Amino acid sequence: MPINETVYLHRNHRVCIGKNGTQKIWNKYSFWTHASDVWFNDGTTLENKISGLKGTTTNIDSGAGYAADVTLVKSIRDSLKSLIDNLSTLVNSINNRLGGLSFYEDSNGKWVVGADSVPKKLGSNGFKNKDVLIHRMYYNFTRNISTTVDGGSYAYGNLSVFDLTIFPDYQNFIFGENILVDIESIGSSQEKVGYACKILYNKKIQRNIDSPIDKHNVVYGSFWGTKAPYAPNFDVNDEEDYVILQQRDKTVETVFLGDVYNYPMALYYPATGQLYCVIPNTSNVSSILLFKI
Repeated sequence: MPINETVYLHRNHRVCIGKNGTQKIWNKYSFWTHASDVWFNDGTTLENKISGLKGTTTNIDSGAGYAADVTLVKSIRDSLKSLIDNLSTLVNSINNRLGGLSFYEDSNGKWVVGADSVPKKLGSNGFKNKDVLIHRMYYNFTRNISTTVDGGSYAYGNLSVFDLTIFPDYQNFIFGENILVDIESIGSSQEKVGYACKILYNKKIQRNIDSPIDKHNVVYGSFWGTKAPYAPNFDVNDEEDYVILQQRDKTVETVFLGDVYNYPMALYYPATGQLYCVIPNTSNVSSILLFKI
């Protein structure tokens, strides 16, 4: 049967153990546990343990002897969680960019093994972080766009169109940012007033466009000149709109692209995968090289 009892806490009692003259002598017996009476397995008492603490703190730079307040513990936990989340995001981003590539090291150095199991040595193409997407690609369409400009002077030009839909991700190409083109031409060179140069990796010369070009009706003046609809809008205050050129007399100088008259351009319409390459001379665009960054 259950015991009917009342629990009393914090009680003590006294026992008279004698007299000293007229003064009684008492012993007080406490039912409380004293800190010095509680022993730990390492031989120290609770009193020893507590006396070793200097207090609690929320300052992570505090020295030894302080107990961390729960506010500090929570702050450390939140910081670690944020760090782990950021690292996870970074690792996922790297994995996505690798696209299934795996790495191993053989006796000759480090190599990359692609998803198609075709080995390729790192850095073997000489472009560091640029990969050759295609070594040589030939045009699908070409025509002369030479015409009279500036009140009667004759200007020479050529337009060639390349179909990039052979690449599965052609709609993701952003020329001047994640892909570059090098234009190869054949024929005699027609040097115009200004500076002659082959190809410039500038985001305004190699760029995407929002609508297709009417390849049958464009002329030289569609691409070069102050009123040309496809002409780049160079900014004299933009350092990326300058290029270092070596002239025919072997001198080297930094030139503002707005002062360079005969530079080739690559304009890309991603919806149809059409790449329009134009050059301002009597040469024909024979082929292109594509580099994926």
